Amino acid sequence: MVTSKPCRRSVGPDESTAAAVDAAAEYSWLTPADRARAEIQEASSFDPGKRQAFAAPAAPAAPAPRAAEPLPGYLDQDAASFFYKWGGSLSATLIRLRARFGGDLDQYVIYLIFVLAELSRPAGHGGRPAAASAPRGLNALSVAEITRIPRETTRRKLQALVVGGYLRRADDGLHYLDQRYGSDEVFLDLKPLFWDAIKVERPA
Repeated sequence: MVTSKPCRRSVGPDESTAAAVDAAAEYSWLTPADRARAEIQEASSFDPGKRQAFAAPAAPAAPAPRAAEPLPGYLDQDAASFFYKWGGSLSATLIRLRARFGGDLDQYVIYLIFVLAELSRPAGHGGRPAAASAPRGLNALSVAEITRIPRETTRRKLQALVVGGYLRRADDGLHYLDQRYGSDEVFLDLKPLFWDAIKVERPA
């Protein structure tokens, strides 16, 4: 169905105020673009002495703030340089850890699970696990489910970690962290992956 534009009668100077009030309702059926053109045409027939100036266009919205940075300067780095340096540090770290565990990164992954279990204990003085809280042991089935390593393979690698002094197997059948390679050494080996080691200096 075609809708025709309503007819308007001519507006004299003495009726300009009433015409201004009725103008918006008269072309309310128009699209926004057509409505703007109609407003301009309607303004030309008003009494210049009573016509009001069009409102100034709204100021552009301020740009949205950037997401919070982990540390100052993080988002200003050259991404390619950052990831090139981080990738090199990751490769060197994995090679070093692989050598520590006899060329078996799976053993390191399993050992790291025990480190994280230990760190999940209630914290005591200095942020370390409280001495009064019981150590958290894991069996082969739990470790296999966490790491997605087959259970029999997990069992063999747990035995190798016990022989190497990284873990100990208690009378309850669970494995616990042993004295070799404590959490401080673990984080020292991972330090090259931390921010202070991989940040890229910005050119002056």
